[in-house]
Amino acid sequence: GHMAEAVRVSFETQGEERQGRPEEPQGATEHDRLRLRAITAQRQTLHRLRDEGVIGDEAFHRLEEEVDWAELDAAPAGSFQPLLTDGAAPGPRT
Repeated sequence: GHMAEAVRVSFETQGEERQGRPEEPQGATEHDRLRLRAITAQRQTLHRLRDEGVIGDEAFHRLEEEVDWAELDAAPAGSFQPLLTDGAAPGPRT
């Protein structure tokens, strides 16, 4: 449908922006803050499209992964920490 196409075009545009931008670790810029707000809106739209039956689970998860990557790309360097599988802090290395 037209909503799914709009979401797809948005992801493609973000990919082109990512390729054209030099990768420089830095704090969040105004552009990045706006991108993160847009990504939050995209995530909400994806959930709504799935809940309304406009897209299926497979498409939802595929698009959700794109949103996740876009969010990581827009976030300031070092703002995401790796997840620990057991929830415990790593112990000292021996």
